[in-house]
Amino acid sequence: MVSLFSQETGLVLATEKFESKTGSEQAVAQGIIEECGLKGKLITADALHCNVTTVRKIIESENDYLIAVKKNQIKLYNSGRKVGIQRKKPL
Repeated sequence: MVSLFSQETGLVLATEKFESKTGSEQAVAQGIIEECGLKGKLITADALHCNVTTVRKIIESENDYLIAVKKNQIKLYNSGRKVGIQRKKPL
């Protein structure tokens, strides 16, 4: 089950089920992002959604994102670590 939850209102704005974890959860989430009509919001997601297609859909929908990065995407992970190490204060 993929859900779009509003932290502001405490309401679930959209839900959709998917058949299996092999790609379909990402496709369902991307569809919800495209169809939800939200603008200017912060969309959060776990590392499964850390991919170019999902991020592009979030940006195209005029929203921002905060998505976890895991070590299985080593270049991206190391780039993020460098930014964090170079900063003296948290973002």
